[in-house]
Amino acid sequence: MTGQNGQALRWNGPAQSLWMSWIDDGQVLRRRALRLTRGDREAAEDLLSATLIKAVSHVERHHTAIREPRAFLLFAMKNEYISRLRK
Repeated sequence: MTGQNGQALRWNGPAQSLWMSWIDDGQVLRRRALRLTRGDREAAEDLLSATLIKAVSHVERHHTAIREPRAFLLFAMKNEYISRLRK
């Protein structure tokens, strides 16, 4: 994977745990996204993508240690969904 400047993205530290949870808990996250978007697959995929990007950015920016990555991602997804409803 590469970033905006063509640099390889690094998945280590807290971001690594989020990425591993993203892989391991993918079905749970997709089901929740589909439930939130009332079955709209395209909106669910957008929600999932935005959630991962924002969660990783937050963790890297604030050097946050995540004890429960799955719960963190589900919480972040709910917050992202609410933010989208407000727009």
